[in-house]
Amino acid sequence: MSEASRALREALLALSDSSPERALPVELAEHCRSFAARTGVSCRFVQLGPVAPLDAERTAILVAVAREGLVNAEKHAGAGTVIVSLAPEESGGVQLTVADDGTGETPAGAGSGLGVRMLADRAALLGGTVRLVQDEDGCTLRLVLPAGP
Repeated sequence: MSEASRALREALLALSDSSPERALPVELAEHCRSFAARTGVSCRFVQLGPVAPLDAERTAILVAVAREGLVNAEKHAGAGTVIVSLAPEESGGVQLTVADDGTGETPAGAGSGLGVRMLADRAALLGGTVRLVQDEDGCTLRLVLPAGP
């Protein structure tokens, strides 16, 4: 059995017998594996604590921010490592961070940042924030969402 088939089987088994809060980390880890396989850039998913159950809208934006951060790292960062982390907030909310160790520079003509702005608008509708910070250490895209209804 190939490694890809084994990973797919494990993911499907995990999803079939799991709750939505377990399915989210499995999906985020799969995005990291796919990114690493496609780009050759090391990418890890880390869950920094248990996350309260999330509704479909919150789960969807968490996944969308992870995907946007990975796409941005692939297109613009020149990174050697990317880390996606999921953590509970003290207030009962959740935080997702995509951090890379790339140059932090956006090549000329690389894009308008529309994806991040659209995600920030979606997060604001849920009472959350999306921030993109670029510096000499790389780039960090962070979503913070309050607890759901």
